[in-house]
Amino acid sequence: MSWCVTVVLVSDDPAFLAAFADASLKGRLLQWSTRLIVITRLALQQLRPLMSTKYTFANMSVALVAPSESNNNSGYDIYAHLPYGPSGAQVVHVASWNSQEGLSLESPYPIFPEKYEDFHGATVQLAATTYKPLWIEKQEISPDGSIVTHRSGIDYLLLETVAKAMNFTYDVIPIKIWKQGLDLTSQRKTLFLPVYHTFLYHRFAYLDFTMGYTYAFFCFAMAKPKLVTNWLNLYYPLRKHVWVATLVSLLLMPVIMYGMMRIVAHIGKVRSVSGVDCANTVLAILMDQWVLERLPRQDSLRTLLLAWMVASFILVTAYKGSLIASLTLPTYPPRIETTEDLVNTVNKMTVMPWGDAFVEYFRQSGSPLFTRVADLLAPGLDTVEGLREALHKNQAHMETIHKMQQDIADHFTRADGTTSVYIAREKLLPGLSGWPIPHDAPYQPQLDRHITSVITAGLYDKWNANILELARKESQVRRREAELRGEVVDDQDEPDSSDTHRPLTLSQLLGPIVLFAVGMATSILLFLVEIQLPNAF
Repeated sequence: MSWCVTVVLVSDDPAFLAAFADASLKGRLLQWSTRLIVITRLALQQLRPLMSTKYTFANMSVALVAPSESNNNSGYDIYAHLPYGPSGAQVVHVASWNSQEGLSLESPYPIFPEKYEDFHGATVQLAATTYKPLWIEKQEISPDGSIVTHRSGIDYLLLETVAKAMNFTYDVIPIKIWKQGLDLTSQRKTLFLPVYHTFLYHRFAYLDFTMGYTYAFFCFAMAKPKLVTNWLNLYYPLRKHVWVATLVSLLLMPVIMYGMMRIVAHIGKVRSVSGVDCANTVLAILMDQWVLERLPRQDSLRTLLLAWMVASFILVTAYKGSLIASLTLPTYPPRIETTEDLVNTVNKMTVMPWGDAFVEYFRQSGSPLFTRVADLLAPGLDTVEGLREALHKNQAHMETIHKMQQDIADHFTRADGTTSVYIAREKLLPGLSGWPIPHDAPYQPQLDRHITSVITAGLYDKWNANILELARKESQVRRREAELRGEVVDDQDEPDSSDTHRPLTLSQLLGPIVLFAVGMATSILLFLVEIQLPNAF
């Protein structure tokens, strides 16, 4: 609660000083902006172990005042511990004080030296594992038989930039899951965790974070909707009321035509025609068939048929155009784009093993919608496995936006550049994220400053775009090579709706096939009846 203050500690008991160091660290008494002055009469050799082993004395802004070791001086010497000095970790004599001369500086360092502007090439410990596209590790066997690890990724490049600016090298502690890295960082066994994590309120109980330099939007992805096989494709080009009006006209026209021809035949002694002939003529005009020999000679009837021809021409032309458009550019089922639609549609949402932290977060959020999300979440599947399941089951996969984009580019991009899955428009969480660091880490200002320089220069987004583009190109090349070899790729379903060059599928032409089958069956049935009952027709 108190920043930019000075704490004075006076004691001659090494045990008390050690206990204070532990208690102040656990109780979060000190930050870098807080100055600690330790005044004691202990000899320097008794203080060195404390200053090198206790985190508070070694790493925080601490000045230690002890009796002078020179025989001709009855004053005091002021020491500071540099964890990353030019000669490594060391205790430096920064100033002296006596009653005659007052305070005098004895080194180029101030009484409270800046300890983290330059690590002087020191090697620090970091923990990481593969998490595309942030941290990517690939192992190769060198010509001499040794295993060489090549690293890349957005946050890896950010780490390289920060390490160069702060002049340190690093050893990577291999971990299996990121929870191990969070634990190592909270215990101060690693300097920080070089891959961003989302700011969740329960994480602040045991960790701090650098500045939030990106939004790791938590999103969900699903299989793109596919055309459902439907024999009603012939019905869809026209609305229901248009079909009703057409049917009424088709039934009414033969009746009117037959009635007018009966009246004309009775008045003019003209040969009458049957109702079947009238129906055939009306139907033939609708089907654009030859009817010239069957046209009546009366002007009134010809006017009636002319009106029917014009109406039929417009109706049939409109139907043909709409049918061609619906078959070649079909309307796909709507996509699930919102969280509310998601929880009402899917049976399960998979997430990576670390997703149990988000299950807890959603469940404790107090939001009924997020509570339903927590009930659907099933941690334990990697993104690729979760998306492959989503291709064949009614479920979705949740992941951070960067990794989701990377895995889709790597594993679900076709040779033509389209994908079989999509990322929903609405995001579950805004996901402000940064590097996890220990509580009250004294080097946070330096990390924040260098990260800000990278972000404001646009390098972070540029690295992300480059890695994604490379992944898409490599995936397309793999798909083409697999197609040339005749291999079947199991995660590629029917083409995307954006592809304009594709053959018609069974789902699009099932209507005419079913209609032809029904007509063929009817004709065979009538044929059998005609054979058995030749005089019935």
